Amino acid sequence: KIPDDEILSRQEMDGILGEFEELKDPKKAKKLYDSFSEDLDV
Repeated sequence: KIPDDEILSRQEMDGILGEFEELKDPKKAKKLYDSFSEDLDV
């Protein structure tokens, strides 16, 4: 059985890879980083 947090991390990985091009834009990278940090705090 795969732990829920591992499943979540796979979904987050897909999202990060999908938005990787946006990381070249500092404002979008900051927004993505903030949303990712919020997910980790949960």
